[in-house]
Amino acid sequence: MHSGRKIFLLWRTAAALLAAFILAFAPPAPLLAASAHPGTPAANAAAPLPAISAPPQAAAASAAAPLPGTPAAFSAPGALTPASLAQIAALRGLPARYAGKACSILGDSISTFAGTAPKGYLAYYPNKESGISTMDQMWWHYILVSSGMSLLRSCSWSGSRMSGDKEDPTGKTGCSTKRISDLSGKDKTPDVIFIMMGTNDFLSAVSLPRFQDCYGTCLDRIAARYPNASVICFTCFPVNCWASGTGQLNADGRTIDDYNDIIRQCAAARGLPVVETGGCGITVQNFKTLTVDGIHPNAQGALLAAANILQNMP
Repeated sequence: MHSGRKIFLLWRTAAALLAAFILAFAPPAPLLAASAHPGTPAANAAAPLPAISAPPQAAAASAAAPLPGTPAAFSAPGALTPASLAQIAALRGLPARYAGKACSILGDSISTFAGTAPKGYLAYYPNKESGISTMDQMWWHYILVSSGMSLLRSCSWSGSRMSGDKEDPTGKTGCSTKRISDLSGKDKTPDVIFIMMGTNDFLSAVSLPRFQDCYGTCLDRIAARYPNASVICFTCFPVNCWASGTGQLNADGRTIDDYNDIIRQCAAARGLPVVETGGCGITVQNFKTLTVDGIHPNAQGALLAAANILQNMP
């Protein structure tokens, strides 16, 4: 009897020592998942922390902000000065390509300035309402000065179209032999030729096939007459003719970009560069701020357009 009790006590003591050993060295039991309900402190403590990132608005603003000294930094009208335009040209390396070259311009009223065209050409600028009173406020003058070029002739005629009588003796028709001949100076031919025409073709609702035919004739005649000149085509500035009640559509329901597409096609067929002016900053929302009548840029509009052209010059 005493022997059996002794054996039982020894077994109980051994079991207790074994349990103590297990408790001492076993890892603590995990908390029950059911005790951590979503939204409770326990659940928040257990969940991994999300990566820290900037708010979407801040990230977007950072991505949109132009780097100091880049052309995009001058996109706002208030930031533009002739000096900043020269900086855009320098950043793009334009003086290295154009410095010392003589440029002639084939255009309409948007490019006219009294005294820069042959005798008999009609001019729109200078214009008191536009705020443009001197030649150095013209869009093309900013381009020439900033890139180191000089003006040979601005063969631009107020109200003229690219289409019309191809043998017009007055030179009013843009594709006429006379107008193209007038691009030359007395003793010099142009090194560079800007062509910015088509606005009056749009306003007059000239058919697109007719416009294409005459624009192509113009380019072919220029190539034959001035084979060594660098020819640069420009799309037309945005147009919103509120004064005439036609808005952004002409009498045929066409937009200015329908005519710009013809310019692009004609230039591409002949391997010529096109400077896009649709993003010049003049929009439906600010026509009354940046133009005289929805067509002709004012002083601020011309400066803004020049900045855009400098950013897109070939």
